[in-house]
Amino acid sequence: MAGHPTFGVEEEFLLVDPDCGDPVPLNTRVAVLAEDSGADLQLELTSCQVETATEVSDSTEDLRAQLTRLRRITSEAAEKAGARLLAAGLPPTVPHEFPITDSDRYGRIADRFGMVAHEQGICGCHVHVAVPNREAAIRVSNRLRPWLPLLLGLTANSAIYRNDDSGYASFRQVLWSRWPSAGPPPHFDSADDYDGAVRRMRDIGAMLDDGMVYWDVRPSANFPTVEVRVADVP
Repeated sequence: MAGHPTFGVEEEFLLVDPDCGDPVPLNTRVAVLAEDSGADLQLELTSCQVETATEVSDSTEDLRAQLTRLRRITSEAAEKAGARLLAAGLPPTVPHEFPITDSDRYGRIADRFGMVAHEQGICGCHVHVAVPNREAAIRVSNRLRPWLPLLLGLTANSAIYRNDDSGYASFRQVLWSRWPSAGPPPHFDSADDYDGAVRRMRDIGAMLDDGMVYWDVRPSANFPTVEVRVADVP
């Protein structure tokens, strides 16, 4: 790959009541309003969340401008829908169960994983960095594994859970790690080795599909990138 790699960022956000901070299930409405302003939001597992995604970028200045624009549009859409956009790993208040977004796939995930799915009203930041091929993605992922705790420590902002100090700088990461397909990935010898591990997890029911590979760093299933997923959303 000539020159420095390109990159992109996905940010997850909470939608909360502007007065009390309770999560509100308005992601579909916010996504429609944001689309009218030129932002294509993704609906997350719970209906209290949305996700933005930048275009591919080759400079930090451009990336910053894209992130600022997406946050502004999404915040304005949330306000129009009667909510406030919150960039935080965890919401100020946590319901017993977060409502699940109305989609067939998310419904099947909730049915299969129960309370683990219903407690995932949490938000991370995902950074994609371009690589030349999948073998390179595996090598980069392996090299990044020892650095994941540092990257989490630099971004952690979710210590408070249910109005109490959780004892963890990122309790979001604790909740997220309850998925059987989450956490630091193992070391892989090759792309075939990685694919075999994913296939075995799918076969035993640890995940429904390849989109549920929730490791802290992974080769992207959709783009020629390595995706670093360990950070709390800043």
